[in-house]
Amino acid sequence: MKKIIYALTLLVFTATFVSCSDDDDNQNSNIIVHNATGTLTLKINGEARTFGTLKVIEERYVGYTDLVIQGTQIDDATKNITVALGKEKLGSESIYFVQYVNNGTHYQMGSIEITGDITESNDTKIIGTFSGMLSTINMDNLSLTDGTLNISY
Repeated sequence: MKKIIYALTLLVFTATFVSCSDDDDNQNSNIIVHNATGTLTLKINGEARTFGTLKVIEERYVGYTDLVIQGTQIDDATKNITVALGKEKLGSESIYFVQYVNNGTHYQMGSIEITGDITESNDTKIIGTFSGMLSTINMDNLSLTDGTLNISY
């Protein structure tokens, strides 16, 4: 049953990002990619990880804007992370998706599994903490703890 729920969550999340807009000719005008500086650190199964080469992708929609943070582990380019949150949305419900990729294996968690606290999210800065359990589609798990964001873009 968990695999079915996980697969459906993945399907809905994927469909959200690939759905068509009303204006296909101007499809990318509301997506802005920012090179970012700062820190994105966390522990995976107790092992500290630091991510660099940070980008913040601003996805603008009617009534809200999402910020998608991407980073590559500084000592291993086969590992990267994506954190998605609402711009200017503070508190425990801002982060709605986290994905960690380890050499092609995707581990992710949706909003139900994320414990987070965003204290700043605006036009230039994101600050907050997050943790939770990451899973593959086969339900292999990784514990993500002590996640911190302090990013300027």
